Amino acid sequence: MGTISFEIYPHLKLVHFQGLGDISHDMLVSEIQQLHAHPDWNLGFNTFIDFEKAFVNGKTSDLSRYQHFFDSLEETVPVRKWAIFTKLDVPNNAFDMRRLPPLRNIIVDVFQSRDEALRFLNVLPHELSARSEGR
Repeated sequence: MGTISFEIYPHLKLVHFQGLGDISHDMLVSEIQQLHAHPDWNLGFNTFIDFEKAFVNGKTSDLSRYQHFFDSLEETVPVRKWAIFTKLDVPNNAFDMRRLPPLRNIIVDVFQSRDEALRFLNVLPHELSARSEGR
């Protein structure tokens, strides 16, 4: 089984998830819930999900069972972005969240280039090397 951790960059208004090994949708949702309890996190932060060294187990259709959870993320919050970085072929990736029904306040895209994902979030690669609040 794999692991997921997150690091918060308040000055960038960004949270960075790092996945390693085999990841399940349940693990990811659980980690997002833990993030929400962190005192330095803010609903308006963008999210960089780095799954370069992770493989998401499950079918893309499994994401539909989390629709209520994703709907709850959209209640009274500003528009923000989620960039998912993976080396896997996007159409076959079990984490292709673009297949969820449209989210009103979260713009999601999947990238096969780390720099492109960070550019989407208006973050320079070297800005993530400065450590911040993590778990």
